[in-house]
Amino acid sequence: MAAQLWQQILLSDPQNTEALAGLAKDYKLIGSNALANQTLDRLRAIKPNDPDIARIESMPGSTGEGELLNQAGELARQGRNDDAMRIYRQLYGDQPPNGEIALAYYQTLYGTAGGKQPALAGLRALVDRNPGDPRYVVALGTVLTYDPHSRAEGIRILQAHPTDSGAQQALRQALIWDSANPASAAELREYLKSHPGDTELAAALVADQKKMNSGVARTAAESAAFAALNAGHFDEASQLFAALLAKDPANSRAAAGMGFLRMRQQDFASAITFFTQAEQNGYKTKAVADALANSRFWLTMNQATDALSQHHFDIADQKFRAALAIDPRSVEALNGLASLYIREKQYATAASVYQILINVQPASFDGWRGLFLANARADQYDQALATAARLPPTVRAALNKDPEFLHTLVAIYQAQGRTADAERALTLALALPFPGNGGALKDDTKLQYAGILMEARRFPQAAALYAQVVAADPANISAWMGLVSAHHELGQDTEAINDVQRIPAAIYESALGDSG
Repeated sequence: MAAQLWQQILLSDPQNTEALAGLAKDYKLIGSNALANQTLDRLRAIKPNDPDIARIESMPGSTGEGELLNQAGELARQGRNDDAMRIYRQLYGDQPPNGEIALAYYQTLYGTAGGKQPALAGLRALVDRNPGDPRYVVALGTVLTYDPHSRAEGIRILQAHPTDSGAQQALRQALIWDSANPASAAELREYLKSHPGDTELAAALVADQKKMNSGVARTAAESAAFAALNAGHFDEASQLFAALLAKDPANSRAAAGMGFLRMRQQDFASAITFFTQAEQNGYKTKAVADALANSRFWLTMNQATDALSQHHFDIADQKFRAALAIDPRSVEALNGLASLYIREKQYATAASVYQILINVQPASFDGWRGLFLANARADQYDQALATAARLPPTVRAALNKDPEFLHTLVAIYQAQGRTADAERALTLALALPFPGNGGALKDDTKLQYAGILMEARRFPQAAALYAQVVAADPANISAWMGLVSAHHELGQDTEAINDVQRIPAAIYESALGDSG
């Protein structure tokens, strides 16, 4: 598949030395030495001193590749991830092929210095490119559980795959790591419902809960309340903690317990009240302080998200900034604020927020993608191309599979008269996987694919995609405009007029305000 893609690029640009080197390397790896040598001869004629020539000539063939992969796997098992990655990069650079090799590549990369974020970006890209293959999403969920800050997301992913033995094994380990956290006890118990024979895990849960309660609960009544909380019996826990507070309003431990309960119920406003009460009454522990800060952050984030969904953009702006005042490095808050500015078409401001996100998380796929698109939408084409030029290799590999990124890149090149560059980007876009004729894609992704097909003058395929979107969402004016345009480009103006007449009246009237 890689060789075919290189050949497509060379059809439009026979002098492309990067494509010639890539094609020669892939021929060498699959054992087609004669074709590899022919391709190297073409590269040598164009650029005699290209350093890739000697490197590719010294590469092993297909048999050597298998031996090197075994060696890399053994190094990774020994914990020598940096040494293993040197072999993987020798074979595949920054773009491993789909399948088990890609999984081994990114799992090994995660264990190297500075490799965590690039590995996560690579795995997320694999999931996006292969939505029907559970191997990739399970691998992503497993790796996310390694870090306490991303463990909750990993657990949610793994819980969605109850029949996958690998997912369940990784979920079990993640729950053990998290078992001392009061907020995780219900998830652990839920796991035990479907795995009743796991006596070791059940015993660990009991031991962790006793240990936790011994540090908080001082009476039998308090222990019973915390036990109900840990078991996920929220109504019972609420009654028991309420009874304790009714008897002694200054019971700081009961107030803390009620705070943890409200956190579990996503009632962050009440959690803040109870945690504050616990601290005022003398229960000042790190667990309570962290939970109080966490509750304040997520209450503010929820308020920001609600305001954004209701188009109260001023309030959303204020709340996202308040969340960032609590946690200036929050990826969620930075993404939320940048998304708000995109909605408001304040693209330059959005770009500045995405730049902060990249500073916080240098390999952030969302940050780089957002910065590029914000610059492009602000008509800052030179800045957008400068952003594209400095993408981290793993992010670049993922974005080269992103239809909106490629569609935008094509449009920029065309606007600047760089026809050859536009053709190369369009070739990459047209080579993207397109499962089930687009039936399984989300509407936004379908529109992006349709735009690419329009650029390539593949109007029948574009019209079919636009038709799918308007059938599912008759209020989507972008899809209607695309459908009309596709039929017009096909010379089917009668059909285009029929499309216009089928647009819902309110949507049609609103669309008349759009010059396009």
